[in-house]
Amino acid sequence: MPLPSRGSRHNEVIEPMQVDIAPEVDQQAAEDNFIIEAATIDLDVFASNYMGLTKLSRLMFVAKHCPALEIDALREQQDRV
Repeated sequence: MPLPSRGSRHNEVIEPMQVDIAPEVDQQAAEDNFIIEAATIDLDVFASNYMGLTKLSRLMFVAKHCPALEIDALREQQDRV
């Protein structure tokens, strides 16, 4: 139930704990916002840490966010399928 504000010049209605509401964050949009131009990883070593669908997912992530390694990451995926 809204509480009337006290001592205010305005007749505003303030919801209890209104300031505690966390802002909504769109994780998908946040993830898509970056591109790595200069890669400092060895793709073969990176990919060797994963197996199965996780490996394919990580390689797709690299291909999506690192144009310098995109072709190599997609080829590595193709070889695994």
